[in-house]
Amino acid sequence: MTVKIIFIAMLGLCSTSLLAQGNKVQQPDVKTDTAKKAASPLSTIITKNTESKIGLISIHKTGDKYYFEIPDSILKRQLLVTNWLVKVPGGSPKYGGEIMSQRTISFEKGFNNKLALRVEYSYTRSDSSHAISKAVVNSSINPIATLYDIKARGQSGKSSLIDATDFLTKENSFTMIGEEVKSRLGLGAPAADRSWLKSVAAYPINVELRMVRTYAASGAPMKGGPGRPDVPATEAARLGGAVTLEVSTSILLMPEKPMMGRHFDMRVGYFADNAGYIPISDDQQQIDNKSFIVRYRMEPKAEDMEKYKRGILVEPKEPIVYYIDPATPKQWRKYLIAGINDWAVAFEAAGFKNAIVGKEWPETL
Repeated sequence: MTVKIIFIAMLGLCSTSLLAQGNKVQQPDVKTDTAKKAASPLSTIITKNTESKIGLISIHKTGDKYYFEIPDSILKRQLLVTNWLVKVPGGSPKYGGEIMSQRTISFEKGFNNKLALRVEYSYTRSDSSHAISKAVVNSSINPIATLYDIKARGQSGKSSLIDATDFLTKENSFTMIGEEVKSRLGLGAPAADRSWLKSVAAYPINVELRMVRTYAASGAPMKGGPGRPDVPATEAARLGGAVTLEVSTSILLMPEKPMMGRHFDMRVGYFADNAGYIPISDDQQQIDNKSFIVRYRMEPKAEDMEKYKRGILVEPKEPIVYYIDPATPKQWRKYLIAGINDWAVAFEAAGFKNAIVGKEWPETL
């Protein structure tokens, strides 16, 4: 009797499993679904009234809408997003020209005819020759910050157009004012009616954006840090209850082949990158944080490599050029340039001539 009961129970389980498989929800065919939602024709977006800036990421303005044209050639390539203060109110503890934040992003084709924007960072790293690298890769997926609908494909079918209106005209995590700046200036909520996109420019390897941003601001002094006095509010905040800033965002295409990183060592006088990482390997017995030194990519030209190896001075592939801020009083500029050029001797000791030069910024720009 017991055997029959067990047999019937097993038969019931099998029947339930078969029934579940028979009633299994049919997953959508990704290709079919994508085809149904194919991007709109380019002519509906790029019209005779469209204003376009052509470059790394071409920017198109039709009416009050802005579009980014992302070439397929830069998909999954790293892009460095840097935010700067351009203009600040009088009495500000932060100054025009100061960097606020940097972040590395990339675009890639996403699900259902969308373009995904990922934020890239390195917390752990492992050489692909190590077996444990598979676990490191599976534990290091970069977050998808935004999914954009592909509104159209480019003329040659090798680029995608996405609606970038909100990215350019509204505050977002990529172009927002840095937390330190907000804190030091006592900034509150953004005032959308007093903020706008001032200019855009596109170049072969970078895109430059400039925005005017207005924020509510209290006229009360800001609390200083531990052991520090309170910071008085700016006159703009005290008189108008608001602070207006000009900020810029630069999007730069990083080299396809990164330069060789060099680890920071306390015994060597280099500045270190604050964003460290943890190396992981098969034979590792303990975990140590590592960081890279901050340095220029000084490399000889391909045709001069043999001379460089023989100790002959050669010119670098890309020299270092420092431009003097045009706001610098003219009587001091030559001395600043001379101070920059004095560093040439140090680079000659490293095998390079004409490696660093100081110049005045062209007054016509």
